[in-house]
Amino acid sequence: MIAPALKSHKSLLLLLIVFGIIYGLISLVNHYNFRTYALDLGLVNHAIYDYAHFRVNYSTLLLDAAPMNFLGSHFTLLPVLFSPLYWLFGSYTMLLVQIMAVLFGGIGIYVYCQHRTTLSWLPLVVTAQFYLMWGIYSALAYDYHDNVVGAMFLPWFLHYFGRQKYRKALVYFVLLVISKENMALWGIFIAVACLGKYYSDQSARKVAFGLAIFSTGYFIVVTSVIMPQLNTTHHQFAQLIRYQHLGKSMGSIVQYIVQHPQVLIPHLFLNTTGNPQFNFIKAELYGMILLSGGVALLFRPWYLFMLLPVFAQKLLTHDFMLWGINYQYSIEFAPVLALATFDLSSQFKPKMQKRFLLLCLGLTLAATSVTLVKRKSKWFMKPLVQFQRPMHYRSLFEREKLHDILKAVPGQVPVSASSCLTPRLVNREKLYHFPVIRDALFILLVKNTEEGTYPLSPAEYSQKIAELRQNFAFKVILEDSQIIIFKRKLL
Repeated sequence: MIAPALKSHKSLLLLLIVFGIIYGLISLVNHYNFRTYALDLGLVNHAIYDYAHFRVNYSTLLLDAAPMNFLGSHFTLLPVLFSPLYWLFGSYTMLLVQIMAVLFGGIGIYVYCQHRTTLSWLPLVVTAQFYLMWGIYSALAYDYHDNVVGAMFLPWFLHYFGRQKYRKALVYFVLLVISKENMALWGIFIAVACLGKYYSDQSARKVAFGLAIFSTGYFIVVTSVIMPQLNTTHHQFAQLIRYQHLGKSMGSIVQYIVQHPQVLIPHLFLNTTGNPQFNFIKAELYGMILLSGGVALLFRPWYLFMLLPVFAQKLLTHDFMLWGINYQYSIEFAPVLALATFDLSSQFKPKMQKRFLLLCLGLTLAATSVTLVKRKSKWFMKPLVQFQRPMHYRSLFEREKLHDILKAVPGQVPVSASSCLTPRLVNREKLYHFPVIRDALFILLVKNTEEGTYPLSPAEYSQKIAELRQNFAFKVILEDSQIIIFKRKLL
């Protein structure tokens, strides 16, 4: 028994090394090549720089809001916890945290399975399936996001909860809930799912009910009281803007859906924008879920219940960017699908179980491989995610030269910059996302209009640069083939 266990641990270590390298090739290479942006890596890097210096952070990078407390846009406490690492890893800190979190989540999958089977190979297959999930690659390709880290605590929570080690389970549940305000809403459904699954166990029932109450209270206080006070521009839970066609508040949205349940069908399955360009994005999402073990959700309904707020967040909005498989909006599916697949397989005999899990592994690999090449979801930026192709490792910039130029920019002075430059310019109180300028002393703009012009079109971006050249308040102090730096003339 000892030898197979040791062998399986060595195999797990191999998985961690292989996928750690792959994830690093996606995320860290993108950052090195200036393919990370103000929203969201620049925003969180600006916050952890202040937190590392024991200061409250006031976000100045938001395009639609005046400077405000970082927690007013997203209430996440994880950057505070990880901010000391900024002294070691600088602008790469949260990207490394995100990679390590995904690997840690996979270890949680492994531990969960290992304690519920006598077959040494089985946890490795399920863990490999998890590491191959398309939602992980989509998330890692686009900056850093707190819900990615938060979702990785789910396997650990479910493992300890199922083994009645409630104190340890509570730690992981709290970490999940505080990772982002919408994760607290997810926590409610997770707790209720556990309540249903373990209802016959009185102690589990009490703990799950308590966790549901805690998560509900946390979500209400954060989104209805704290965030509106900190969000000095919107004075409300800003994320509800995406769902304002259903109601102005969380309560009115729920009331509208209860009174008009027929609205769910088109929102869940159809393109509600009226623009045929966005047809079949939702179908792609459902197809990927089914290919990655989603059939298990039909036989293990408590996992499907866990995902209800995730489906609602993605599909009830008119924002097509959330519907599909791009970005971080599908990360919660990864651990849930892997765990549901394992739980369903546990009812099979060993031979059939092996075939079923290998089939799920193969289908997940195939589905993810296809989506690394082509997607229906908008807008799919191939260089960010296709780590298997040479173009991923090429940059539009002379990287070392550009890095040196940015290091020479004085710290602690207001700066406005192109989106792709901001994650490296956070050592200041005021950092603006161009075309926001306000009181910036320096304006740093990349000249290649293939990168960093958001929210402007390339034509609008070039026009803004031309206007700055004619603006007597600024002068060009450096210009080469890739960057132009303006400095405000002081009176």
